[in-house]
Parts: sequence; structure tokens; C-alpha cells
Amino acid sequence: MEGRPAKIGLCVGGNRKISKDETWTQPWGEQRKVRNNYNEPSVTLQETRENSRKLRVIFRVFNDTIAFRYEWPEQAAPKDSNIMDELTEFVFPADHTALWEPV
Repeated sequence: MEGRPAKIGLCVGGNRKISKDETWTQPWGEQRKVRNNYNEPSVTLQETRENSRKLRVIFRVFNDTIAFRYEWPEQAAPKDSNIMDELTEFVFPADHTALWEPV
């Protein structure tokens, strides 16, 4: 049926949270010492049918920034995958600044 979301068959297979507060020295730039302070919650999603494949979504939350990444944990399901499209999108309530870095 058009306009109706597809059932994707995922359940939460686990979650975790890491916090870090450290200072590191960079070899260049205006600021020699850099504070690296963040919380990193993550959730593992698991397929409820077929191969029971897993996907982990990791968020890194700083005081004024948020980032996320997708991670495929080691698993027994087929080792090869083809990513056909990436449809992540953002909707902000105002005109904010966004930074991104291609891999």
C-alpha cells in the first residue's frame, strides 16, 4: 500500500553506553591541548527473520555536537553485502550549521 511504512523486521538486540573525558595534544593548530569529552550510547538492531543479521548504530554526543555511524558487527550471516542506497536524512527546526566528513 502506497504511503504506508514497510515492516522492516528489526528488534533491539542490545545497547551500551560509553563516556570519555580526556585531553590530548595535537601537533598543529591554534589550540595545543584538546579536550575530548563525550557520551556514546549505541543500540544493536537484529533482524527478526531470515539470517538474523545485526546492525549497530553508534551515537557520539558532545556538548554542542552529535555524530553517528553505522557498524556491522561480526556475525554468522553472509559475509558479503551490497549497500544499494543510503537514505539517512535530517530535519532541523532552524537554520543550523552542520559539518560532515566523507570516509
